[in-house]
Amino acid sequence: QRSVDDDDATSQLSLEKTRTLSDQLTKLAQSGFDVAVGCDMMNAYDHGAISMDDRRRAARCEMLDELEEFNLLMKHYCLVVGVSSKGERSDGNGASENRSVGFRLCSVGEGSLMGFQEGHCTVVNR
Repeated sequence: QRSVDDDDATSQLSLEKTRTLSDQLTKLAQSGFDVAVGCDMMNAYDHGAISMDDRRRAARCEMLDELEEFNLLMKHYCLVVGVSSKGERSDGNGASENRSVGFRLCSVGEGSLMGFQEGHCTVVNR
C-alpha cells in the first residue's frame, strides 16, 4: 500500500486537470486501467446507456423544461468506465480478459452492457 501526501492527492483529484472526456480517459489509463471507455451524458442518453424508462422520467422533470438547457447539462458531464486485468485468472489461452465482467462493461457495440455504441463513445487502451 502506497502513502500519498496531501499535495499529490489534491493534484490527482483536481477537476481542473480532467476537464474533458479525453482527460478523464487518459487519467484512467495513466492510473493503470487497461481499457477505459466513456461518452458524454447526451450520447449516453441518446444512444442506449440510459433506459427508456429513465428517459421518460427525465422528460417529466420540470427543472428541465428547456431542451437547450438539458442538452448543455448533459454534454457537460460524462459516463466513464475503466477496467484493469490485475488479478484476472486466465484459462491459459489469455481469454479471461474478454469474459470478465469488467471487460464486458467496457465493451462497445451491440453487446455492450453499458450501452456504449460505436461512433458515440471514446475508447482508450493502455
